[in-house]
Amino acid sequence: MKKKFYYAGMLAAGLLTFASCNNDDDPIIEQNPVQTEEDAQVIRIAVANAGDGLQTRAGRPLLSSEAKQSIDKVKVVVVGTDGNIAATTLIENWSSDAVSSVYTNDGHGREATWKLTGDNRLAPGNTYKVYGIGYTSDANSLYYTETSIFQALAQSQHFDPVISTAKITEGNIGEEIFAGEIAEIKVDSEGNFAIEEGNPDANVLTLHRQVAGTMGYFTSIPTLAAGKYVDDNGQVDETDYTGNIDGYTLRLVASGISNKILFDNFNTEFRETNDEHVTFVVNATATDDNVSDFTKVDYKNVNAGNQGYVLYSINLKDWFPHGDVNKDGRLDIEDAQFEAGAWNTPAEVQGASFEEGSVFAGTFVLPFVRSLDYTLELQLCSSTEVLRTWNIMLPSSDKQIDKEEGHVDVWNGTGFGATAFTDNEFDETETSYSFVRNHLYTIGAKTSDEYDPDTDEPEDLSKGLNLILRVNDNWEMIHKMEVE
Repeated sequence: MKKKFYYAGMLAAGLLTFASCNNDDDPIIEQNPVQTEEDAQVIRIAVANAGDGLQTRAGRPLLSSEAKQSIDKVKVVVVGTDGNIAATTLIENWSSDAVSSVYTNDGHGREATWKLTGDNRLAPGNTYKVYGIGYTSDANSLYYTETSIFQALAQSQHFDPVISTAKITEGNIGEEIFAGEIAEIKVDSEGNFAIEEGNPDANVLTLHRQVAGTMGYFTSIPTLAAGKYVDDNGQVDETDYTGNIDGYTLRLVASGISNKILFDNFNTEFRETNDEHVTFVVNATATDDNVSDFTKVDYKNVNAGNQGYVLYSINLKDWFPHGDVNKDGRLDIEDAQFEAGAWNTPAEVQGASFEEGSVFAGTFVLPFVRSLDYTLELQLCSSTEVLRTWNIMLPSSDKQIDKEEGHVDVWNGTGFGATAFTDNEFDETETSYSFVRNHLYTIGAKTSDEYDPDTDEPEDLSKGLNLILRVNDNWEMIHKMEVE
């Protein structure tokens, strides 16, 4: 069901002023949005979570599928038909209640208004485009520093939507960023925005998440290679088994990776949850010289003979410091409760809580195009070898692989082309699929940063070798994998 906007009325709880690019009068950012105001041109800025739920370094870590955002800046640029900048503003401390406010009942987004008054008003009789980017300005930010986003803007005096390419390393492959546009906004002869009847959102700039995300939540993790079993008493049938897990990791390997992102081909009709406007867009690509140093590992199952990229890696001893304490060949709640200190939450995921006996990882990922027969492989590794693997598949009912649903839009480095699902080169299948913009791909389910026994569902890795993804389309529909 499509969510509706709730307007806060005319009372402004807080005002902040920011510099304009071309006039002396300062445009005003108001926390509580209004649609129109006499003697002001009002652009409402909405950053939509749309089912959010991830965290990593600079922006926020991906700890669940909970709807929230913690970007700190929103840049808005108005461009004339001549390609020149007509107005711009930088909204700082975006996630602060003093700057923006929640715009739905359940807190799925934040919004504010930008009021252009006096000499800042856009010229009568002209037509403009409006672009916006919401990002984190942390000095450690991977891609989204102000220099990398706006360098071309400053040099060319028009909006350049391509972020400069960044070097990526294992564990540092993406951060949360939002973007959007108003494709056309007209100013009438009296200097007011020409809001046509039946289109009340003509002056609404909605920013959506431009990256994908992936998340893994696991329990009952085997500690032995496939083919080694436990006896009737639940003990490992080997006299030399100690339960030691030094150097053991659980890692997700992908057939693709990207390090360059394009802000274009926006899903402008999508406001919040609206199944009619789910889109499948790969808006990123790879530049070899900046991806070549990224950690690659060998596939061990159906993609054997090929290499893939490690999207995340979980050090199991960080979660189970004492290892497989009860020596039953798996890590689970029985080990966590066996003795004091046998299970804990590592420092990198502090701020969230998890089911006892589980492990977790999550990261933002730039979208990438499918390539090999299997896009994802989950690997359990000792310090010397890969012990077990799991194939990661989309459910057969997923819209991304429904050949009657439409197409995937793929950026080829210069522009977009609608790639039909029936095109064999990009045919999306249950095993071979792209990571698309604003979709969350999860193994296991965690809907909140806080542990909830009713909704937390860590994946039981003792059940089988094929896992099914849960996918959140436009961050409202979660791709979750289950063991068959």
